[in-house]
Amino acid sequence: MKILLFSISLIFLSYIYYNYQNNFPIHLPKENISSSDKKCKVIDSNYQYEDLCQLNDNFIIATTYYSNFFEYLYGKKLPIGKFFALNLQKEILFEIPIKNFPKNLTFDPLAIDVLNQEYLFCINHRTTEEFSNEQIEVFKISFTGEKGIELIYFKSIILPNNFFGTLNSIAVKDMKTFYFTTWRAFSCPNSPQDIKSFFGNLIFKVKNMFLFIQMLLDIKLTNVYIYHNGNIKKIKNSNSILNNGLTYDRNSKLLYAVRSIEKDIKVYKISERGDDAEYLKTIKIPYIADNIVFRNGKLNIGINPYMLDNIKVKEEIKKGNDAKNVTHFSGFLEYDISKEKITDIFLQDNFKAVSSGIKIGNKIVMSSIAFRGLYI
Repeated sequence: MKILLFSISLIFLSYIYYNYQNNFPIHLPKENISSSDKKCKVIDSNYQYEDLCQLNDNFIIATTYYSNFFEYLYGKKLPIGKFFALNLQKEILFEIPIKNFPKNLTFDPLAIDVLNQEYLFCINHRTTEEFSNEQIEVFKISFTGEKGIELIYFKSIILPNNFFGTLNSIAVKDMKTFYFTTWRAFSCPNSPQDIKSFFGNLIFKVKNMFLFIQMLLDIKLTNVYIYHNGNIKKIKNSNSILNNGLTYDRNSKLLYAVRSIEKDIKVYKISERGDDAEYLKTIKIPYIADNIVFRNGKLNIGINPYMLDNIKVKEEIKKGNDAKNVTHFSGFLEYDISKEKITDIFLQDNFKAVSSGIKIGNKIVMSSIAFRGLYI
C-alpha cells in the first residue's frame, strides 16, 4: 500500500511539475525581437487602454482600463469608463462623446466590437451598492460631432447573474447574435451581502486565487459562448484555463478564440444562423496572447511571453513606480491565415503589458493595461 501511495504521489507531483513547466516558462526572451527597423512613439493620455477595435480607415476605438476593478466592487464608487478614438492620419487621441447613457448605469468597459460601422457592442461590469451584473451595452455610431464621431446609447443586454465578472472578449455577428469568452472559472458575488460574512469573504478570495491552481493542475473551466436571440449556449470543445481574445471573420464565418495559457487559438465554423459552432482546428503560437483582431486575412494579436510579468508590472504601477526595473518583453504578432504562418512579430522590453495590437498599413497601434496612452 505504501508503495502504491508513493507511486500515486510521484505521478501527481510529476503532473504538477509538467504543467508548471508549460504554464510558467523559464526560458524567456532576453533581447528585443524584430525591432531594428521599427520605431515607436507614444500617444500620451491620462488613461490606460485595454481593448482596441478598428472602426474604419480613419479611426481606432479604445476602452479605458481599470486594473483595480475588484477593489471598487460592492459599495465603493466605480470610476466611469470612457471610449477614446485614435485619428490614424493626425495621430490624435480624443474622448468619444456618449449621448443618452442612462444615469443609473455604472460603466466599466472591457472588450468591444463594431458591427457594420453602425453599432458598437461593449462588455460592461455594472456594479451598484445593492446588486451587480454583467451586461452588454450597445451604442449607435454617429459620424458627427466636433471630432467626427459620437456614440448614442441604444440598449443594454443583461446576462444571467452567474456571469458577473467573468466575461473577457466579445465578437458580434449581427444585432441578435454575438459570441463571448470567459476568463474566470467562477463569477463574482452579485450582492455585497454575499461576502460580508467571514466564510463568504474567504470563499471569494479562494475563487480569485483559483486561476493559479488551474494552471498547476491544467483545469479547464472557462469557455466560449453563443448569445442568440436571448439564449446562451456553450460552444463544444472551447474549454480552457483562460479563454481570452475573440474575433469573427464574417465572410468565412470563422470564429477565432485565444486560449492564453495554452498559447494557441481555436478556430470554429459558425452556422448560417449563427446559433451553433463546430470546432475546426487549433493554431499554435509561441507566446501568451491577449486580444485578437481579424484584418484582411490576418490575425493581429497583442502578446506577452510570461503572464506573471504582467502582474509584476501592474503592482509596480500601483505603487507609483514606472516599472522600468521589471524585465518584461511584450508586443505584437501577425498571423497569416492562408499561409498558416507568422508574418510579423516583435517583442521589446520598452513595451510593458501590451493587451491589444492592430496593424494598419505601415503602422501598428498597441494598448497597454499598465501604461497610459497608446504605442504607435
